[in-house]
Amino acid sequence: MAEEIAEQKNRRARCVKIALSGTHCSGKTTLAKTLEKKLAKNNYKVSCGLEVVRDCPFPVNEQGSGQAQIWIMLTQILTELQLESAEVVILDRCVFDHLAYAKWLYERKRLSQNELAFLKSIAESWSKTHPYNVIATLDPLPLTSDGFRSVNTRYQKQIQVILSKIYVNFAKHKPSETLIVKATSEKKEVAKLMTKILKIITG
Repeated sequence: MAEEIAEQKNRRARCVKIALSGTHCSGKTTLAKTLEKKLAKNNYKVSCGLEVVRDCPFPVNEQGSGQAQIWIMLTQILTELQLESAEVVILDRCVFDHLAYAKWLYERKRLSQNELAFLKSIAESWSKTHPYNVIATLDPLPLTSDGFRSVNTRYQKQIQVILSKIYVNFAKHKPSETLIVKATSEKKEVAKLMTKILKIITG
């Protein structure tokens, strides 16, 4: 049993986690696919965690609830756990994204104070026990309809404001191994981000 626990810790320590974070329609999925291809070309074993919210059995976006956000948060964590055997994990969102949407719902009384406290506790604990090596934050892009995400520009920007505040607070007590950077899908910016990621991977 002790050997299994030790092996799990070693595997986790070897895994480099890159989280792409931002409100909906900010270029996260595009950037995730770009990074995945570039890292694979460098012969790294890469796993990519896609948006879990699209599989949520409860209403989401502006119609979300405590049930939905708890399901999304726990599914995000389960997804990350399942990917930790890879050398590099690229995540389309992280626990703080889901906390931002939960806070938006709480401000509109669609989620209780106890539910928000529960989600905040999970996000903070997870980010310390299974830290992200890089959290790359992206700014909102013009909204496009894909039949799932909200096309309400005000809602999109409100989520980004909440998320920005979360990271300002997180930066004050984040794990030393977590780097928070700004990112875009532009070629030059992707190259800069790749340099930082490779530096972390190679130590």
